Amino acid sequence: HGGQGHVVSHFVALELPRIFTRKLIQSTNPQPTVGSSQYDEYITQIFKDAYLEVDSMEPVKGSAGCTASSLFYPGEGAKAYVANVGDSTTMIVKYTKSTKQS
Repeated sequence: HGGQGHVVSHFVALELPRIFTRKLIQSTNPQPTVGSSQYDEYITQIFKDAYLEVDSMEPVKGSAGCTASSLFYPGEGAKAYVANVGDSTTMIVKYTKSTKQS
């Protein structure tokens, strides 16, 4: 991630959740129903816009970078949304205590 990658990683860790939340709250369109295909598209667009905004604000543009994985759960339903940029890998694991298996 370059010599200044730690600077970019720290910046993204602070700014991406803030920007995502702001975009989610300030959306001008009525929010679609959680679980609908329109909601899937809505969250996908918010993720894209948030990632692009963070990228445009990167403090050491061109000399360093980072990867990012994000998970959003809307608070209801069975679906969570995962976004990934770069070559990072995201794993979502469910651990069951009774069987001690994942």
